[in-house]
Amino acid sequence: MKFYLRGDIHGPWEQDLYGERWFDFDRAANELADKLVIHPSAAQAQLRKLCASGEIRAIGTDNPSEEQPTPIPPSQWHEEDDLPRPDVLVSNIDFYNWLNRQPANPTAGGKQSRLVRLLAEMFPGGVPNRADCPREPLKAELLKRDPSLKPLDLKTLKTAIETCNRVVGNARNTSVSD
Repeated sequence: MKFYLRGDIHGPWEQDLYGERWFDFDRAANELADKLVIHPSAAQAQLRKLCASGEIRAIGTDNPSEEQPTPIPPSQWHEEDDLPRPDVLVSNIDFYNWLNRQPANPTAGGKQSRLVRLLAEMFPGGVPNRADCPREPLKAELLKRDPSLKPLDLKTLKTAIETCNRVVGNARNTSVSD
C-alpha cells in the first residue's frame, strides 16, 4: 500500500514504503544541485554514482500504477544517463545522511562557486585530466564565459577543479600544470 506524503501539482514526490520514506530521483538530484551549487546534470550524474556504489539505496518500477517498487541493486546502475527503471525513488535516510556529510561551501557566491558551477556545466562527469584538457586553454574558456573571474590564477582553478571533481565523484582528475 502506498501513502503519498508530499507532492505538488505534478503529483507526489515522496512516498512511505518498506517502513521508510523514499524520495523521487529527480527531486533528490535537484536538491543535491542546490546544496552543492552544481549544475543539475552534474547532480544527476553524482546521484547515479552514489546509487551504483550502494551508498544510497534506490527502488523503482517499470509501471508505477500497477506494481509496488522493488529494490534496484547497485549492479543495475550504469554510466549512461538513463535510469535503470522509469520510476525511481531513493532512500530519504541514505540521501540526507550523505548530503549532510558534505562540506558546506564557504565561498558560495564568490569566485570559487562560480568556477565550480561553470566547470560542472562544461564537464558534467568531472573535469578531465590535464593531458585531455590543458589548463591554460581551459582558463581562457572560463574567462571568456565569465569575464568577472579575471584575474584567474592556476591555483584558484586547481581548487575549483578539485571541488568540482570531488562533487561529481571524479577526484582523480585534479592536475593543473601543463
